[in-house]
Amino acid sequence: MPLWTETLAALRGAERWLLPAECLLCRAAVHTAPDDPLICSLCRSRWNPIPDPVCDRCGQPLDRDLECRICEGWPAGFRGVRSAVWLSGTARDAVHALKYNGWRRAAEGIVPVMTKLEPVRNGSILVPIPLGAARRRERGYNQSAELARALGRLVSLPVDEARLERRRETAR
Repeated sequence: MPLWTETLAALRGAERWLLPAECLLCRAAVHTAPDDPLICSLCRSRWNPIPDPVCDRCGQPLDRDLECRICEGWPAGFRGVRSAVWLSGTARDAVHALKYNGWRRAAEGIVPVMTKLEPVRNGSILVPIPLGAARRRERGYNQSAELARALGRLVSLPVDEARLERRRETAR
């Protein structure tokens, strides 16, 4: 077992000794397991998947009689965007815990629902969207990179955090 894996296991053991094993969202007791996701399977099962059919470019649900207008202004090469679930209810709470509340490990509880997305295949490279410098200082980490690394570990795909570069700060 690699040293980082042993270190991670030791840190998680210490965390569980100090903190009760409970779901980050519903606060119900959870059984500790090797993957220790912080979000229970019951909470994940309540997340609503995006219904088919979806737009090939932006992944939003389509009305079979209308063309998608959400992504019509996107650059031509930008396509294949997908969401696993609607950002509502406890799915929103999980993302906010990761993004705004400092719960970096919430990414490990979020990514299992992402494994069925079309872009997650052998030969793919996961590329997180970089944060601006100010937001990175404010949060202390990039939530997109945390998701990419957790998903990469789960489905054995490489993560290339240097592929994209943020050139300017953008509004929230």
